[in-house]
Amino acid sequence: MLPLFGGSRTLDRSVSDLIPDIDAALQRALLDEHTDFLSVLDAQGRLVFANQGFTRLFGWEVGGAQQPTNLDLIHPDDLARITADLTTIMSTPGLRVTSEYRLRCKDGRYCDVESNGINLLNDPRVRGIVTTTRDISARRRAEAEARASHDSVDRQLSFARTLYRIAEAIAGVEDRRAMLDAVVRIIGEGLGVDRCQILDVSRTRGTITVSCEWLDARNPSAFSILGDYPLTLLPHTLAWFWETQTPLQSHAREPAAAILQDGMAGFLHGLLGSVSISAFPFHFRDEGFYLLAVDTVTAHRAWREDELVFLRSAAMQIHLALQKQQILAERRQAEAQLQQSQKMEAIGRLAGGIAHDFNNLLTAIVGYADLLDLNLSDERLRRYVDGIHQVAHRATATTHQLLAFSRQQVQKVQVFELGLLMTDIQDMLRRLIGERIELVFRLDPKSVRLAMDPVQLELALVNLAVNARDAMPSGGRLTISTALRTVSADTLPQLHLKPGAYALIQVSDDGMGMAQEVIDHLFEPFFTTKELGKGTGLGLSSVYGIVRTAGGGIEVHSSPGTGSVFSLYLPQDFSPVAAAIDADEAAPASGGSETVLMVEDDDILRDLLSDALRSYGYQVLVARDGHDALAQSQRHERIDLVLSDVVMPHMDGPVLARALAQRHPHIKLLFMSGYTADAFADKPELRQIPILAKPFAIDELVRAVRQAIDQGVTAPLTTSDPRRS
Repeated sequence: MLPLFGGSRTLDRSVSDLIPDIDAALQRALLDEHTDFLSVLDAQGRLVFANQGFTRLFGWEVGGAQQPTNLDLIHPDDLARITADLTTIMSTPGLRVTSEYRLRCKDGRYCDVESNGINLLNDPRVRGIVTTTRDISARRRAEAEARASHDSVDRQLSFARTLYRIAEAIAGVEDRRAMLDAVVRIIGEGLGVDRCQILDVSRTRGTITVSCEWLDARNPSAFSILGDYPLTLLPHTLAWFWETQTPLQSHAREPAAAILQDGMAGFLHGLLGSVSISAFPFHFRDEGFYLLAVDTVTAHRAWREDELVFLRSAAMQIHLALQKQQILAERRQAEAQLQQSQKMEAIGRLAGGIAHDFNNLLTAIVGYADLLDLNLSDERLRRYVDGIHQVAHRATATTHQLLAFSRQQVQKVQVFELGLLMTDIQDMLRRLIGERIELVFRLDPKSVRLAMDPVQLELALVNLAVNARDAMPSGGRLTISTALRTVSADTLPQLHLKPGAYALIQVSDDGMGMAQEVIDHLFEPFFTTKELGKGTGLGLSSVYGIVRTAGGGIEVHSSPGTGSVFSLYLPQDFSPVAAAIDADEAAPASGGSETVLMVEDDDILRDLLSDALRSYGYQVLVARDGHDALAQSQRHERIDLVLSDVVMPHMDGPVLARALAQRHPHIKLLFMSGYTADAFADKPELRQIPILAKPFAIDELVRAVRQAIDQGVTAPLTTSDPRRS
């Protein structure tokens, strides 16, 4: 209870009057040394006693000339309440009242005080209202600090719960947009702001994209800012973000920081309408970074340190989630590429096996048709034989495409100038695509040499041109260009190319284009989008096989309505590789009398070829497999040529060749095969031996045998076990 006193009134009662049984000096000493301000009021509210606590605590001299009245000392906001308390206690004997209020000290500051008063006016020994007043400013500060600490703990717990909610929202969500939408909502609700956004700052696109945001539905002034904004609005600020990776806080009512002078302040507080904003940069990549921004649009808000720490933690959570998504996406892509590679490999092996067996059948069909043709004089029957040949040639083209896809076709590798090949093929391609399509060649003038089968490369270009023609039924433009590219370990990882120099051939059209689901299956055999009967589905699969066989890679870019671009990467390789025998360019067929050991596991084909060679004068020894051939070689001293299939059960042709070289070091070798598979994978020294590709005609066989005997090579000696199976 506040003691009332006048500005110049002297006290009219001594301590001994109030407490007569105690020595006056001792009484005064005890009361003056008390830490509180002690006082007594009379029935009129006048101060009749006061100790030195009033001076010690508040600086005022009791009864001094400079002392203001009681009304001046009470804080205006507390005056009415304290006046009511005084009226109550003075009118009620024995009543105790405790009041807390603010009292102005002599130095001008206000202290928090607590006064305890009791009405003892009816006590004849006192006849007054006794008050005790103490300074509780330190206690109030401690309480405020405790409340602030408690509030801080509550906020920390709230932030921790919010971060946990963010972690729950992130876990297991693969859709980036859905994840970010959930995160901005949780952050906005957790901080109690008007808006929360994530801005994608793209250096490559040159834009700031507000791709997701949350708005407080309770505040109608919180408007959406979704959309794209050009980076040119604020180049210096974004460069500062990029270089320092430092968060930014800005307020519309405060002067703009130096970093905001390039227009960022106007962008934030004008265009975006922020009153107070806090933005955290995160997820830095080569192409740009993200900004996590929270703001208010109607009221100023001072950002507390724990709020900034929370925002930094939330930004880090989002960054880690985005990194995880990127890693998982790359992993899924790698797994998909591996699965696709394994699928294509399996299909290739199946296609190669089918083509091998079919080539054996075609060789027999063509061979028997040739023998029949040699012994027919009836022209009418000859027409039937010609029909057999035509059908066999068409079937041969199909097997060649299958083998090209499976990368098991017999290759006639040559080193050639790419520019010359492209020049030579132009007229043929123009006739192929027709007059409604403009054919444009853009060839690099630099010399580019490749080591592969040039006929196969021509076949690949023809298939791509046909594919482009069919994509432009109303006409258009087909562009074929060449360039040089250097591939490192980090470039084009999806193509699995070895580092080095490559020739790039691009075949582009402005046709109807393709959707991604079509591109995903584009190189699979028999996959086609054409009508039934208008496509085999082997054209692009053979292109894939040809390019991969040459050690290159192929990439496709297309979308509906934008045309297609096929990019073929072919390695520049100048190492010489012996070509397979080209029977069409050899001398005319002629026989001989030499001894030929023929090894073929197919019964029909073995009988056919032995009969054909005997009809040209050769002595023929036949064997059904490698072990049988070794036995034949032991029974015969002279064998001039071994004509062997490459892929056979128990012992393949290359293993047989090595074993025969032990007994007949000067024996000549000629392989025949519908496909090579991996027969030469661990025997590179045998790759110089010529191969006759199945199916072949009888005269091709005879010319190849004659050339192999006259000009062929022998097998190198080896210590390998010939009984390997």
